[in-house]
Amino acid sequence: MTDRVQERALISRLVEGDDAALREATEAHGAVFGMAAAVLKDLGMAEEVAQDTFLASG
Repeated sequence: MTDRVQERALISRLVEGDDAALREATEAHGAVFGMAAAVLKDLGMAEEVAQDTFLASG
């Protein structure tokens, strides 16, 4: 599967409430939030930056 297909499958599993999918998403994408939080020192802003990053990459 391509990365895009895998991401769409993961999103589908998240929408269905799959707990394992939530763990996978957190592990796979947690680094972006962590980096933003470390640089910005503001968790709210880090959440926004992480979300904007994922929206822009889609």
